[in-house]
Amino acid sequence: MDLGAMVCRFGTRRQTADMKVRALVIDGRVKEYALGMPHEVTERLFVVRRAFRVNDSLPEDSGPHWQWQRGGWLLVDRLTGHVSPINLPEFDAVYSAASWYRDYVAYCGVADDGKKTFAIVAQISRR
Repeated sequence: MDLGAMVCRFGTRRQTADMKVRALVIDGRVKEYALGMPHEVTERLFVVRRAFRVNDSLPEDSGPHWQWQRGGWLLVDRLTGHVSPINLPEFDAVYSAASWYRDYVAYCGVADDGKKTFAIVAQISRR
């Protein structure tokens, strides 16, 4: 598994920032794109933040306007090469920042109406 790097811009047309996007290569093929450094959960598993490309152009625009956006977290199994998304309750891909300790993650969640924030600690594979 390899994380090759490229620097890209993300954000709205008025406000952009740089982020380092890496290709998550498994068995010689690009499976996903990720940003930031991976976090080792066990010797077999690690998590990494997902990044994806979105066409932000309108129908009347002359061509596509591609931009990178942050996504949720991915759990990667080194032995099988299986990549699966992690469902973190109330995690907002734009505003939430996660802190990892082994298989625990702490972050601030945002309510659906956007008016409340919650401090959340979750364990991977636990309800």
